[in-house]
Amino acid sequence: ESLHRKYLEELFSVCNLSFFEATSGIKAIEMCQNYRYDLILMDIRMPDMSGIDVFKKQKLLNLQTEVPIIALAASATAEEKEEIHRIGFAKYLSKPIEPSRLVEELSTWLSYHKVSVSAETVPVEDLSEAQREELCVVESMINSLQDATAPIDFKEVEAIVTKLQSCTSIPEVCAFSHELQDNLNSFDITALSESAHLLTEICKKLYREVQHG
Repeated sequence: ESLHRKYLEELFSVCNLSFFEATSGIKAIEMCQNYRYDLILMDIRMPDMSGIDVFKKQKLLNLQTEVPIIALAASATAEEKEEIHRIGFAKYLSKPIEPSRLVEELSTWLSYHKVSVSAETVPVEDLSEAQREELCVVESMINSLQDATAPIDFKEVEAIVTKLQSCTSIPEVCAFSHELQDNLNSFDITALSESAHLLTEICKKLYREVQHG
């Protein structure tokens, strides 16, 4: 669980989102009484009470009634999933969460705007040993991506982006592969080329830091 929370913190940081954590159901209710949030991720398994019970309590107290609440669980029974849908959760996501899936959900429920960035301005977190290994795989995919974008081969780029989203948990790579997917969906060739170039620069920077780390 601590590793999962650390991963979420890294991903939210890359997406420039403020993140507040409640370690128990009672704490979650207390925070909802004192603050207003834009989105709530509710773990169904908490130490003191279930996320479903916390959700019901919040509604009973008229707390955060307009805020989308996404249910999270490593596993949920059919009955729990049915109740999650019935009582009004915005969504149910199974843990561990695919980075690209989480970014997609965040962009669905939160308002955002795109900003211009360069590889040098991307915050680079310390990579775990697993992510260092992933980076070697990503590096070969990036080389293929460069070939597929000069000229643009939409099918090949889409195949590479799909592989990227499924094979890595590196927040920076996940965020920009999601950007590539948006460009593909809109057939924006200029933006696609720019995103591919930026992702290449980001991966090169990460790779250099790993090599010299």
